Amino acid sequence: MEDWKQLAEYVKSGSESAFESVVNEHLQMVYATALRKTGNRDAAEEVTQSTFIVLTEKAKTLTPSGSLGAWLHRTALLKSKERIKKDILQAERLQKLKEHGMPRPKIQKNPNPCATNSRRCSQLKKRQDLRTILRKLFYKVYRSHREGNSGK
Repeated sequence: MEDWKQLAEYVKSGSESAFESVVNEHLQMVYATALRKTGNRDAAEEVTQSTFIVLTEKAKTLTPSGSLGAWLHRTALLKSKERIKKDILQAERLQKLKEHGMPRPKIQKNPNPCATNSRRCSQLKKRQDLRTILRKLFYKVYRSHREGNSGK
């Protein structure tokens, strides 16, 4: 129940330390779930980040019943399936291009998404901030896990 209290604190005050506490509690489980499902470390890290971003987006509407860990596990499974489907579709598209002798398309990114949509810009900034926090936490957990396994 402590993780629900931390999540409520995050929702109420935007407390980064409360959010970090929730992430620290569940990061390894979410990552392990994603890694088992995707079989790819980079994909698993992306899925893990996406899972916690979904948590921040839905935190206000979640009711503290049951296990937050179970909710995160389910979300990680769904995000993993989405990632696998995306990878399969991308591989199929690239294969079709290759079969037709066409070059791989270059991805066009909007150099400044904030120029046209301030709401979207705000959402992108918030997600980028969350991804930065998650990367730091992920590295911390990964480093401590490796040090623990090496006997240090």
